Order: sequence, then C-alpha cells, then structure tokens
Amino acid sequence: MSYLEGELRSEELETAKVFEQKAIQLEARDVFISPEKGFRIRLTFNSGSANEHHALVINLTDNNLLIKRILSLDAIDWLLENVPE
Repeated sequence: MSYLEGELRSEELETAKVFEQKAIQLEARDVFISPEKGFRIRLTFNSGSANEHHALVINLTDNNLLIKRILSLDAIDWLLENVPE
C-alpha cells in the first residue's frame, strides 16, 4: 500500500468529467474510516497491462487528488468485492 497525491490534470473528455464529479463528492475522512465509500480505479504506468495497479480514490480537493495504491493480493480481492468502480 502507498498513498499518491498530486495535481489532477484531466482532459475535457466526458469520462474525465464524470471522474472529477465523483471524486469531488468524496470526504477523505469517511473513506479512510470506510474504504467502501470511495471508488476504485486502475492505474497504468507507461503502457501495457503488466504495469496496471489497483487504487482507491480517497478525495479530490482543489484539483489535488489523493489515492491509495493497493498492492497485496488479499487487499486487491477485498477492493474488487467491496468498493465500487
């Protein structure tokens, strides 16, 4: 597990707008207490599915995105079963 935080630079695509609207509504405190209140995403570093990582979106405030990268297989299984996309 690791936390990633940084400025969100999104494109003017409909999927990006939906993502932003969904992330803005999250309360970080609530997601830390109950991760199922967040939503899951897959991150790709460079190209190819071998570089795909699961993550939990915690919050988006003032274009600052906070996510938790999920690394262990048990945690990934829990994430997939309990947290919406």
